[in-house]
Order: sequence, then C-alpha cells, then structure tokens
Amino acid sequence: MSDAASLNAVTEANQQKPLLGLFADGNMPVRWQGPKATYHGNIDKPAVTCTPNPQRNDSVPTLAQMTDKAIELLSKNEKGFSCKLKVHQSINRITLRILVGKLARRSISTKPYNGRWNSLKRMATRWS
Repeated sequence: MSDAASLNAVTEANQQKPLLGLFADGNMPVRWQGPKATYHGNIDKPAVTCTPNPQRNDSVPTLAQMTDKAIELLSKNEKGFSCKLKVHQSINRITLRILVGKLARRSISTKPYNGRWNSLKRMATRWS
C-alpha cells in the first residue's frame, strides 16, 4: 500500500496475509505550512498565518483513515487484538513556529480518537 486509495481497497490482513503501508518515502507531509521557527519569534515577530500544505492531498491517508482501517481489519479476529497508535512529529518538522506545530499535532492527533473509543469498548466487551 502506498496511498489512500490502496488503503481503502484492502479487505483482509492477518498472519497469512500481512499488511504494511508505506505512504511516504520519508516523513509524511504535515497538514499545515508556516515559516520556520526563530529565536523569540513568538515574541518579537508578528503572528503567522498557517496555510494548508498542497503536498498533503487526498492521496495521503489521514491518521483517522489509517486508524479506521486498522480497527476494521483487526476486529475480524475473534480472539481480539491489540492496536497501538503512534503519532510522531519528527525533529526536522519542529522547525515551524510553536503555534503551527501545536495546531498541527493537535489536529492530527485527536481526529482518530473522536467517536472511536465507544467502538473499541464494545469490541473489548465482546471479547471479555
């Protein structure tokens, strides 16, 4: 898998058919763009405006889409499953001003969880 379309097309993943998604050659493109951070930039310089990153187009799956697909595929296992989500902001991306970084991380980090905890609780109850 290398894009959102191939992720959506997957219907099965298990020990006999393992699945690996590689959606970027390096770091996935961040959702927002802004100027590079500078020393005291949040104090000495005017507020910045973030803009959507054109490299983060519909071919790049969101964390929410990847999470939904993982839960969809893993929930087929009657013995249950363990799913660990990890969001990592790489060091070379932390060059954005503090606010841009916080907004981007919060925007990306919270979306997969909205409304999904109830689904996970129902599945956990079913297997307990």
